[in-house]
Amino acid sequence: MSIKTTIIVAMAQNRVIGKEGTLPWHIPADLKRYKARTLGKPLVMGRKTIDSLYEEVGGPLPGRTNIIVTRQSDYVAGDGVIVESDLKTAMDRAMSVAKRDGVDEVFVNGGAQIYAQALEMGFVSDLDMTLIHDNVDGDTQFPKVNWDDWREVWREDHEAEGGKPAFSFIQYTKI
Repeated sequence: MSIKTTIIVAMAQNRVIGKEGTLPWHIPADLKRYKARTLGKPLVMGRKTIDSLYEEVGGPLPGRTNIIVTRQSDYVAGDGVIVESDLKTAMDRAMSVAKRDGVDEVFVNGGAQIYAQALEMGFVSDLDMTLIHDNVDGDTQFPKVNWDDWREVWREDHEAEGGKPAFSFIQYTKI
């Protein structure tokens, strides 16, 4: 079985993905889709991302193997969280977990440094994006991407409603 590696991200038009350790928007449809896409599959993320999850939801994401990348040798993770010191080791671990669990996908879950490393190191074959059709104030951005290297394979557009901005779910594959 072939296992693909997918970056999953929600970002604004100006590439903002975070503000003060949290998402600068609340779009229930995005959270629902995120859960459906990632449930049962390994997630690789940085320490700041898991720390924000502890603040937002009280711990690691249930129903998924949470693999954390940190250079902090004394970092203590919660139950069920795997800690690795570098992205390559974390990705190898995620692939092993995916094989063990019989799933065909591993997700890179952020933040910005982990996304950049995963792209630079060539780990990523797919990109699953929620694009917020607005420029948003924030302090963390998704890395610049050469879109000539990617092909859009699926899109679902959503109009603005109820005070929520318009957004699109878009899937890309590496060319």
